[in-house]
Amino acid sequence: MEDERAPALVFCGPTLTPGFLEVAVAHQLQSRAFHAPDPAECPVPLKVRSGSQLVVYSPASQQWSTTPNGAKAAVAVAGSQIVASDASLVAWAACHRYPGITSLGYKNFQDWLRTNRSSLLVAVNVHSSNKDVERRLKETGNPRGIGAMEEYTYKPSDHDLGVADGKLEGLSYFGVNYRDLPRVVVFEDANTWVEDITELTLDRLNLDLMKVPSLWRMSGSFKGHVLWALKELRWNYRLTGC
Repeated sequence: MEDERAPALVFCGPTLTPGFLEVAVAHQLQSRAFHAPDPAECPVPLKVRSGSQLVVYSPASQQWSTTPNGAKAAVAVAGSQIVASDASLVAWAACHRYPGITSLGYKNFQDWLRTNRSSLLVAVNVHSSNKDVERRLKETGNPRGIGAMEEYTYKPSDHDLGVADGKLEGLSYFGVNYRDLPRVVVFEDANTWVEDITELTLDRLNLDLMKVPSLWRMSGSFKGHVLWALKELRWNYRLTGC
């Protein structure tokens, strides 16, 4: 599991369910699926001793940290009540595929965007310390330590978290300028995003996230390009005061 591109799916329990098999097939091109019938083989201790659970396991190698070799593995856990309902498990897995603070690059960026959850990207200058970036994202994600791992739980309004090199080719399409790092971009889906250099910032991350519903949405559609032009016009008006 340590060398995989995407987090692994680990079913912990004596008998595989139809719901888990559906999840494994749906994500087989990105994530490997494992069966751990013995509780001792489960990455996370069972929350209910006689029950089953699904663990989405992202090894430390997939996580981002400012400290070399300082990242911990990240997990999200669906308990026995969710596992007992095939429909609930399929829905849960679709929006818990990337727990933690994912280190993003060409190989995983597009798949990270295509989950059933909004995504929060921070583009950074990799030559800076970025301690504030890590601190702010940990405050937002609020993980619980489990030994050498961190467990992330998500409300419907929470975001997948990820960090990318601000020089990553293509980020300028989403309004990221390397001279203005770090920059925050919220993706509502793979084709719709929100960025604002003054209203969506790292320094006020949790407060600014509350503004997202009222900020301009960008997209690759014709309408999105028109909105981008209007947004630039408004920004230039601010600067000139004309």
